[in-house]
Amino acid sequence: MDDLTYWCACNSSHYHSLQTKLEKRFSSGLSFLTAYTWGKAIDEKSQASLGFHDGGGSRNPFHPEWEKSRADFDITHRFVNSFSYTLPIGKGKRFGTQMNRVADLVIGGWELQGIQAVNTGTPRTVLSRNLSNGSGEGRPNVVAGAPLYPSNQGPDHWFNTDAFTFPAFGTYGNSGRNILTAATQVNIDMSLFKDFKIKESAKLQFRSEFFNMINHPNFRSDSLNTRFDQAGGGTYSAAWPSRQIQFALKFIY
Repeated sequence: MDDLTYWCACNSSHYHSLQTKLEKRFSSGLSFLTAYTWGKAIDEKSQASLGFHDGGGSRNPFHPEWEKSRADFDITHRFVNSFSYTLPIGKGKRFGTQMNRVADLVIGGWELQGIQAVNTGTPRTVLSRNLSNGSGEGRPNVVAGAPLYPSNQGPDHWFNTDAFTFPAFGTYGNSGRNILTAATQVNIDMSLFKDFKIKESAKLQFRSEFFNMINHPNFRSDSLNTRFDQAGGGTYSAAWPSRQIQFALKFIY
């Protein structure tokens, strides 16, 4: 008897958003671009569907509609601001226009650039041991009235594991897909640089760059242990890089 494989392109996705942008260039050497997006992405699955033979990512492979929720990549709020500012110090500038050549070489002609980004976290799904006696993803039951997040929420206690319990054997848990929201991400990158003219078509650029300048801990959503029934459930195990500083010389010709 031949084995019949069923492939199903049966998922759907929707995205709605409010997108705003503000851009301004000033005569004083300052320019900025600010953008804010308020959006929501909804689907049943955020990766390619392998039909009824795909046992992961859903409680019941025969009911993909149960998984309709926020997409894995959904970000509700995102704010990004970038700017460039030629500091008004040095020959021909507002301050220090009369400074000598040596002083101008040291403190004149610097430019500051930066980008600041803040966004809410992406969603995650609470998992448990699979008691459904099927091939789907193991999900717990939600305890009625229990808060999803603890009052002392932190990287070592991101969600309330007591808000979930095992379903009866042979049944599917009623905890929905992507009901958690991971940690907010905050990142500020800055750079300060100056060009030293060598000749008409060549210059040497000194750069100092600061990544994650405020050293904000940005915990990786994929490192969140979402198994409520494990000892490490509700804890983060990794974060994106902390503050990094680098200096560079660039020859431009």
